Amino acid sequence: NQMSFKLSYYNEYKSYLRMKVLVVLSMVMVVAMVMADLPVVTSPDQCLRGPALYEDGGKWFERCNLCKCKKGKVRCKKRSCCLYQSPEMETLRAEIGSSFTDGCNNEIKCEADPGSQDGTKWTVTEAEKSCEMCRYENWDGAVGYAGVDATVDALYRSLSSDGLRTYTQECSCKCEMMENADGSVGYEMNCFDGMACIVY
Repeated sequence: NQMSFKLSYYNEYKSYLRMKVLVVLSMVMVVAMVMADLPVVTSPDQCLRGPALYEDGGKWFERCNLCKCKKGKVRCKKRSCCLYQSPEMETLRAEIGSSFTDGCNNEIKCEADPGSQDGTKWTVTEAEKSCEMCRYENWDGAVGYAGVDATVDALYRSLSSDGLRTYTQECSCKCEMMENADGSVGYEMNCFDGMACIVY
């Protein structure tokens, strides 16, 4: 009857509008990601991990673990290592039992520690130096040091207001010299005063 026809037409029109809104929202999201210079997934075989997009068969490191994109799914092989940075701020990985220089101390030995996140710990094998620099981690979690007034991309983690979630951000941070309450001098990364952050 006429009432059933009107109801059917109304429901179809609502479905059409809903689909149109979803299409428009999807287009807006894609445009926003492109304008923000963020990767856009264009194939179900691709893998999106944080700020990076990997093609099928692509390999990369997540901290110490070696990962691979396989038909849109990520597979990682767990490994233990010590993460640190080169003077050029490149992420480097030291195997257990090997030694390295972290940019502040002369000599560090990478040792096994099953209770830590990467299964390792750092042991200073020479007299530890006091660096007039700021210690920070990059997106890989690799430790590096920045000189006073230097600006670097650093990893920053914060808790949500309810304390249930952890937000991981990559921020542009500046190393600043701070005067402590006892009159001594310290060094601290400032990631908030006008600095840009990207939340993943």
